Amino acid sequence: MLLGACVLVALAGPMLVADGLSAGLIGRWPAGFGPDVYRVLWVALAAVGLLSGMRAWRIRFRRGGVGAFKLDESPAARVDAQLPFADSLDGALDVLARESPSQREIERVADAIRTAGDRFWHELPQKDSEVYNVVRGHVPAVIAPDVTRLLLEGAQRKARARGGADHASRK
Repeated sequence: MLLGACVLVALAGPMLVADGLSAGLIGRWPAGFGPDVYRVLWVALAAVGLLSGMRAWRIRFRRGGVGAFKLDESPAARVDAQLPFADSLDGALDVLARESPSQREIERVADAIRTAGDRFWHELPQKDSEVYNVVRGHVPAVIAPDVTRLLLEGAQRKARARGGADHASRK
């Protein structure tokens, strides 16, 4: 709600200030600073604010540290933030390929990869070796076994929940 209020103020507030200054209701324009300069400055600051705000979704709660939030720019944080937006298995694997997390960071995003396996279980090939080949086609060989294992764990959970016999052969 706070973000929505800030957006509304950022959109409507400058127009109201400009109208109030032009009509003389809240004062006058300073010397050398008129409505044209004001509008250019308003658009430039709004653009900078929107571009910097695009990174706000990467802010995470800090555990027991000073301050409430921290900005995590690690590949694992980017994977964790982008995987829920993938619309297919290829999209999820493309996120992993693009952000290229290290083998150690894969464990940080294990739940997100399992969730991707849960969401896209129907797109996974039947054999584990075929799943590995699909994964290996997108991500480096160092992390491919871990990603394959996590995808299969997520798919198994889904298959068990639905009682799917077609995925029982994966183990």
